[in-house]
Amino acid sequence: MSGASANLGLIDVSFGLDPSIYKDFMELPQGDCVQAEYVWLGGDNELRSKTKTLTGRTVINSLKELPVWNYDGSSTKQAPTESSEVLIKPARMIRDPFRRGNNIIVLCETLNTDEEPLKPFNQRADAKKFFDMRLEVEPWFGIEQEYTLFQPDNETPLGFPKVGLPPEQGQYYCSTGTGNAFGRMIADCHYRACLYAGLTISGINAEVMPGQWEYQVGPCLGIDGADQLWLSRYIMQRVCEKFVLSSLGILSPRRVIGMVLVATPITRPRLCVNKSTVRKLPTMSSSVRSTVSASATSNTYTSTAL
Repeated sequence: MSGASANLGLIDVSFGLDPSIYKDFMELPQGDCVQAEYVWLGGDNELRSKTKTLTGRTVINSLKELPVWNYDGSSTKQAPTESSEVLIKPARMIRDPFRRGNNIIVLCETLNTDEEPLKPFNQRADAKKFFDMRLEVEPWFGIEQEYTLFQPDNETPLGFPKVGLPPEQGQYYCSTGTGNAFGRMIADCHYRACLYAGLTISGINAEVMPGQWEYQVGPCLGIDGADQLWLSRYIMQRVCEKFVLSSLGILSPRRVIGMVLVATPITRPRLCVNKSTVRKLPTMSSSVRSTVSASATSNTYTSTAL
């Protein structure tokens, strides 16, 4: 989780978030251009992005039409100050569910100034080499992404009382109704935004803890499963911005919270030793909770940085 997200309790998160004002400006015509949101992974495996205006264009049809761009790697823990330029090369393109129109979101690989993969951060390049060796096999991957929605204090899961703990698990999994399902509006907004963008989301469901949800990416062919997973995570973080919430578990270490240990790729939910504690667990595989249904080894490249 980025530093800004970690300090939500220290700032006025409501400032500048009037959706009616935003919508008023977003309805203005943007002229003969396309806005491309370039997305990449920073030094802590966090999602970063910035927007490029592609002038004289009304539509982008392929990655070949997108230029390589750059950013200051010293500000993302990926380069020294004296040699801070990092290149970002488009790898996957989707429709932008936030700006809409013909605007796009572009997942990028990070490169050094010699246009080689930025080590040790860009692991997608090596993974893609392996996938490309046997393209005729057409390997399918399905990935389950679990996440927990937190209130702006970044400590209280959505659906937890201000004092004490909620009822034991049992009523929350695949639940319906007030007092059982918390955050459905966010889960549905993310679901629809991903479908609009063209991502292969096969379903969603509430999980075993209040405020915990899951969505499934796939089936996807080869490296596209990893690309779609990262793009879906980016969309989740953008959706949560609108609701002034954070989505712990997309990129952050798992936590023991209240009554259960939120599911990880290798553990089932279980009771905590001390129900009053909130503590971090050791991270694994770039701090991502992804459950890969196709192959246990595929998490190696679906959870690596670009």
